[in-house]
Amino acid sequence: MKAIGAGHNMVDVKKINRGLILYLIYQNKGLSRKALAAKTGLTPAAITLIIGDMLREGLLVETHTVHNGNSLGRKEVILDINLCAYVALGIYLEPCRAKILCCDLSNREIFQTELTSGEKEGSFSSFLDKLAEKISSLLEEYGIKTRYRLIGAGVALPADGSEEGNDEAAPEYEKKRGMVQKELSRKLGVDVWADSLTCTMAAADVFLSGETMGQNILFVKYGPKIDAGYLSLTYYPQEYRSKPVSLDHFLIDPMGKDCGCGNRGCLHTLAGFQELAEELRGIYSEEKTPELVRMTQGHKEQVVGSRLREFYHAADPAVREVIEKGAFYLAMTLKNCLVMLNLSTVVVYGDLFFDSEYWECFSRFLDILRCRGRVRLSGFHKEIETEGPAFSMVGRFFANGGLLEKVRK
Repeated sequence: MKAIGAGHNMVDVKKINRGLILYLIYQNKGLSRKALAAKTGLTPAAITLIIGDMLREGLLVETHTVHNGNSLGRKEVILDINLCAYVALGIYLEPCRAKILCCDLSNREIFQTELTSGEKEGSFSSFLDKLAEKISSLLEEYGIKTRYRLIGAGVALPADGSEEGNDEAAPEYEKKRGMVQKELSRKLGVDVWADSLTCTMAAADVFLSGETMGQNILFVKYGPKIDAGYLSLTYYPQEYRSKPVSLDHFLIDPMGKDCGCGNRGCLHTLAGFQELAEELRGIYSEEKTPELVRMTQGHKEQVVGSRLREFYHAADPAVREVIEKGAFYLAMTLKNCLVMLNLSTVVVYGDLFFDSEYWECFSRFLDILRCRGRVRLSGFHKEIETEGPAFSMVGRFFANGGLLEKVRK
């Protein structure tokens, strides 16, 4: 990973080189000036100049010294990011409900809360006003702007039709996303970036996992829908921004169910939670699924997608067969994505994946398809709705060279 110089706008060069240094230090949990020069290709003089600025800003700190391998040589000073001095907001924003997280760059929670609107039919704009007031009050209560440096707010929006390839829904979604960014940024006086939940999760997972540059990565969220975000990591620090991708047509079973798109056997008809639950209701009986009947007390309507993990542990072979068939179709889809999108890695997230027995089964399918080594489980477990957008904003901050955006209220 090398720095850039001639041929580029000097302001951009400054941001990119600073961002590269930040990313390398973060990924390696501390580096010396000598190591940074070797990894970036920058001269020792340039490193000294850039690091000097970042130390004065309080963005970097000198933590300890180490020998450079030669016992007679000078000790090298290790630099690290001042993780506890900077904080980000992560917001999961629904029409009448919001989850709010404030954490520092080490992922230490400062505060977390929820805001619910009592007016189900109230305007989204009025709810944004209430949200801004609530956040402003919390920032004041916890002394955020005096004790820390607030880098901005990441906002995750619920999945909508645009995330599933619905072109008709895309303009309305972009309009809403733009309004959220503009209004919250104006009211809070900080940089705000809004995106879909899956895309913010994808960006944050890649950032927190320390994925190396030069990779194409697909983040897949399984349940209740099948959503995905695609990231192409350049060789220069960038905003970890992902693009929503519909996986529906990376696998088609011509003998499968009809789909609204006009095809048969699209992925969601084969592995979607709602469709798997419908298939379970189709075989629901004392003879075929006695444990499922017991778990639902004989009420077939209680067989719903949100309970698939619970049903998977029922001792009914027929139930496991249905759910594992969906897992196989999903594994085949990921295999196709790896080839067709030229991916380095697929990251999977979902309640079922965090079940050890299901993950073992899914991994066997990946082994059969010879792609297990390129599919990994997400590091997210809980609070992904707010951690995702918070660290998506941290990635944006790094890509800007650790320079805070000036926003006019």
